[in-house]
Amino acid sequence: MIYKKFDPRLKIVTKTVDTPVVNNSIVLVDATGLSFPIGANEIWYVMTVILVETTAAADFRNDWTKPVGCFGRHLYGSTETELMDTDTDLLHGCSTGDDLTVMPALFVNGATPGTVQFRFAQVAADISDTKILTGSSLICFRLK
Repeated sequence: MIYKKFDPRLKIVTKTVDTPVVNNSIVLVDATGLSFPIGANEIWYVMTVILVETTAAADFRNDWTKPVGCFGRHLYGSTETELMDTDTDLLHGCSTGDDLTVMPALFVNGATPGTVQFRFAQVAADISDTKILTGSSLICFRLK
């Protein structure tokens, strides 16, 4: 957070409490505390650092909500063919249990300001708990 003093384009959002548990559900829910405001015609690069507690059976996936007209580009793999270039919501899954997931994303907004919100769910409904842990962060840098 020290860089925030020197560059007003940098915004770091860090969870201070664990997100409420998702159990036996594939319905995406907001990860409280992992969102940022986006203005009209702004472009943001976001490094998403997620600490997730889950099981291999439940797995983990994420998604974003964003304003109408906001274009998202998200890298969720290691090869160019895995780059998602779409105007729809962005999904990512990890098949391990407790995990650290780091995912870069780019949001190019249109004329409608609003909020970019990180969401998550289980990939397969399982009676185990899945949650986003304290310390998970969005490191956001406004490019325009």
